Formats: sequence, C-alpha cells, structure tokens
Amino acid sequence: MMTILAACLAAAGAFAGGLLTGSGLAASLAVGISVSLVGWNGLFLLGFFFGSSYLLERLFRPAEEVEAKGSRRDAAQVAANGGAAAVAGLVYSVFPAAFIMAAFAASLAAATSDTWASAAGKRTAGTAVLIISRKRVKAGVSGAVTAKGSSWAFGGAVLTAAAAYLLFADITALHALIIAAAGFTGQLIDSAVGEKLQLLYTCPVCGEATEKEQHCGKPTFVIKGIRGINNDAVNMIATCSAAFLAGFCVLLFT
Repeated sequence: MMTILAACLAAAGAFAGGLLTGSGLAASLAVGISVSLVGWNGLFLLGFFFGSSYLLERLFRPAEEVEAKGSRRDAAQVAANGGAAAVAGLVYSVFPAAFIMAAFAASLAAATSDTWASAAGKRTAGTAVLIISRKRVKAGVSGAVTAKGSSWAFGGAVLTAAAAYLLFADITALHALIIAAAGFTGQLIDSAVGEKLQLLYTCPVCGEATEKEQHCGKPTFVIKGIRGINNDAVNMIATCSAAFLAGFCVLLFT
C-alpha cells in the first residue's frame, strides 16, 4: 500500500512541477501503480529512469528542439517509455519469474538508453549520421546517431542493468548482461525505425528537418515516414522490443 501511495505522490509532484500534462499525470499514475506492485525496488528502478532522464535533458537541452513536443510529458510519451514496464510489472505481480523481471528491467534500460542518447547527441557539434543510410543530417533528427550519443546510450543501458542487479534478488550477473544488451539494442532499433518509418517534415521557410507540423509559423511538409508513426510510437517499439529480447533470452538461455 505504501508503494502505491509513493507512486501517486511522485506523479503528483511531477505534475505540480510542470513536468506532466493532465493526460501525462493520468498515465504516470497508471504506470506508477502498476510498477509499485513489483515493490519498492521496482519504483526505484523506474525512478532512476525518470530522474536521470530529467537531469540529462536539462543539462543537454539544445537551443532549438527538433521534436514535436515540449518538455511537459503527455500520456503518449509516458506510455511509450513506461508502458512496457507497467505491463511487465503487472504480470510479475502474479507470476514472479526471472524472465518477466528481465523484460521489466530491459524496457527501462531501453528507455534510459534512448533518452540519454537523445539528450547528449543533440548537443554534439556539427552533424550526425543516419544509422542505416549513413547520410549526414542535423543532430536530433530521428534515426541520427553520434559517437557521443551512442556512448551515453551504452552507459544508460549498462547502469540501468547494474541497478536492476543490485535491486532484484532474482536478477543474476548474466541476467544483467542480457538486460544491458537488450536495452542498448532497443535504442538501436529506435534509431533504425526512426530513420525508416517515423514521420519527418521540412519547414518551407528555413528548410530545416523537423517533427513539428508547424515551424517558423508555417505548416510543414511531410518528406518521409508512415502516418501514425511518430516519436512516441518509435519509443514504444523500442521498449517493447527490448523487453521481448531480454525476456526471451533469459527464458531460453538461463
């Protein structure tokens, strides 16, 4: 009961601090309550993702964002990063198996890895390259990677896996390695899907690539992507992929 109360208070505090929209608050309550069923250790791992991501985004925030949304997280953004963990937490509360816990931790490792990479990569001087085509683009464009961003991505996945190893008795050192690998792989999947499937627009005024439907006060034009595949959908694909990979590997090989 105390864990549920703590999850609710944390979500309310984030909303009061201007970090969440109204829909984001509702989604955060749902995610937090689901994860709280895992116990305090589940909340601590979730808190590591949100807390570290918030600090890095403030530290590395660029002068102009490429993303369509601002700093306040809505329901779609919360679900994209925490939805897989919430589902795994619910399943683990009734079926406490190690592969479910690995899926839970790996989804958060992927979310952390992607957020850290995005925050650090956008502050890289010069250009980035698309992960598949290797075309040079502005840092922050979907699918673009940089050495700095990839280093932070790896660190985020590893530290999340290490935290899971310290927090959960049923996570072994081998499980932690699988979680780290799955989390980093999820971030790579995020970049690949972002390059090939995510909607990207161009501004008719300045010519910049953007995820926004308006830029420089004018409507933008679609230059690539599939309708409905936005950054939130890409993040959901990444976190679910990482959860599946870790759960499958732990179930099959350990």
